[in-house]
Amino acid sequence: ESRLQEEHVIVQSLQRVIDKASADLGKRARLTVKSIDPRAIERAPRRVVKDVLVQLVRNAIYHGIESPGERCSCGKGEEGSVSLAIGISGDRIEIALTDDGKGLDFAAIGAKARDLGLITESKRLSDRNALLQVLFSPGFSTAKDASMHAGRGVGLSYVRDRVRELKGAIRIQSEDGKGTTFRVTLPAEPATREAERTA
Repeated sequence: ESRLQEEHVIVQSLQRVIDKASADLGKRARLTVKSIDPRAIERAPRRVVKDVLVQLVRNAIYHGIESPGERCSCGKGEEGSVSLAIGISGDRIEIALTDDGKGLDFAAIGAKARDLGLITESKRLSDRNALLQVLFSPGFSTAKDASMHAGRGVGLSYVRDRVRELKGAIRIQSEDGKGTTFRVTLPAEPATREAERTA
């Protein structure tokens, strides 16, 4: 009962974030739940998972999902999709959040990184792994204006800090025009006695 409740709360919260950000930005998007393993919810540090997912979802709508017009012009449906999977493997919680937006704008990230002096050697400006690391720098954003949703620079550095506090890891995969996936792994909390009895 309570695990379903928790799952429902996470999904509802994320859909609300998507609805609000989409409305504010003139975009359309929906949350698709690929899979949520109830054991992962049971053993996840729930508050951190929710905080991290809220930031990643905001980021996806703000930076990833295109406007309906842009999506149509590149042959996509008007409505963007943000999909979520939460699983458990051994003693690791595995979270994947994928958007079907435009993918990371490495040129814009590189230009901003250069402006901020985060990357100085020109060879590293074409190194996608170096640019992915820059995304997690405090205060870094390619947004033109600071807003409620992104651009205040709390987003990804906040996510990385929360994940690191728990000795977890985060990886990004991005494909031009196809979208971006954030993969977060976190240590699972010990199973409760009750969960062990029913397992």
